[in-house]
Amino acid sequence: MSFLSKVELKKQLKDLGIKVEGNYVRKSEIKKILGKEKSKYVVNVGNIGNIDCESKEDALKTYNEYVQQSKSGYGRASGESVILLEDGEPIKEYFGTNEADSE
Repeated sequence: MSFLSKVELKKQLKDLGIKVEGNYVRKSEIKKILGKEKSKYVVNVGNIGNIDCESKEDALKTYNEYVQQSKSGYGRASGESVILLEDGEPIKEYFGTNEADSE
């Protein structure tokens, strides 16, 4: 039996597309490796709430649409912050102008 060094293991995990942060791998990444659970994607828009998405592609599209609405200055999402969550962990964030106003 042979063992990998920490550096070799990190490199192999990154080559497989698995996020390594410092010396840690997120629980959501381990679940993907084991194939036990499909990732859950949610877009949170201030003043609107959570929008459940079917896939990462759908979530990114939804996130980008709400960011554009927030930037436009019109509509219910105007100036609101938008967060894309994967398994409850933020992976993209846009801080709207309403966020700055509340401080």
